[in-house]
Amino acid sequence: MTLLEARKLCFAPHVSLRRRASFSLEEGQATHIQGPSGAGKTTLLRVLARLHGYDAGELRFRGKDAALIPPARWRRQVMLLPQRPAMIPGTVADNLALAGAPKRFRRALDLERAELLPARLGLDPGRLLALDALRLSGGEAARVALCRALLADPAVLLLDEPTASLDGESAEALIGLCVDELDGGRALVLVAHDAGLWRE
Repeated sequence: MTLLEARKLCFAPHVSLRRRASFSLEEGQATHIQGPSGAGKTTLLRVLARLHGYDAGELRFRGKDAALIPPARWRRQVMLLPQRPAMIPGTVADNLALAGAPKRFRRALDLERAELLPARLGLDPGRLLALDALRLSGGEAARVALCRALLADPAVLLLDEPTASLDGESAEALIGLCVDELDGGRALVLVAHDAGLWRE
C-alpha cells in the first residue's frame, strides 16, 4: 500500500528544489533525500510533516489529499524526528509517555516497549527512565526522541540526520532498530550524510 506520495512539490525559498519533488513511499520502504547543504532537505521533511507550506504540487497520505486531513491527525501518522529533538521538562519516562501527541491524544505508557526500545539502542532503561530529560546528552536525547516517536506508532517516520550526534556503535544500533521497523510495515524518509551505513 502507498503510504506517502508527493507529486511535483515545490516550495520557496529553495531554488534547487523548484524542479519539484516527486516520490511514492510504500509500506516497509525507505527513501533517502540527497542534495548539497542548503538545498532544502530539512525543509522538505518539514513540508512532508506539514510544518512548512508548499507552493505547488500534491501531497497525499494513503491516497487522501493532505488538505482533507487535519494537520494534527496528519502529524500523528507522518512524524518528523528533527536533528536536534526537544525534550519536555520532566523525566525520560514523562517524555516517552508524551509520544509526540497532543495532550488529548496521550495514552498510558507501554512500559514493556518503553524499556525494550532504549535497550535496543544501548541505553539502560532501569537507569534511563527516571533521569531528568533536560539533562540528557545530545546522543541520549536523539535516541530517546526516536523511542518516543516509535511509541507514538506513526506510519511514516521522517528522520533528519538521526545519527549525527552518535558514535559508531550507537549509530549502528539506531540504524538496526529503524530497519527492523521497516519489516513491521513502517516507512522511512531519511536525510543523512552517512547514508552508506543504511545500505550495509
